[in-house]
Amino acid sequence: MPDIDDFTARYVTVWNEKDPDRRHELATGLWAEDAAYVTAGNEHKGRAAIEAAVTRAYEDFVLKGFDFRLVGDVAAHHAGIRLTWEMTPSGSDEAAAIGEEFLILDDAGMIRLDYQFMVKTP
Repeated sequence: MPDIDDFTARYVTVWNEKDPDRRHELATGLWAEDAAYVTAGNEHKGRAAIEAAVTRAYEDFVLKGFDFRLVGDVAAHHAGIRLTWEMTPSGSDEAAAIGEEFLILDDAGMIRLDYQFMVKTP
């Protein structure tokens, strides 16, 4: 199990990262090559598809003035991590969206499965 504080900080950072090369570097350090990122409406299989989804979220939200951040406590045991995030307009504390992620890591400490559950949709 990786250092949870560092790992979850990098997880949220990748969604806010403006530099495409740095975003790619972060994605490569988080998701396994054969990982899956599953939302209510989509399943992104493979790191390239996940990175494309991250880039779309960046373009759809961060470029339009929103920020992603961790909220609440992170829970972890064995190969699982549960975290909650908020998407807020820049400079505001009011959440436009809230989501929970359940991550399952592989033996190398990389995300193998990333399940998103929306608590509040934008």
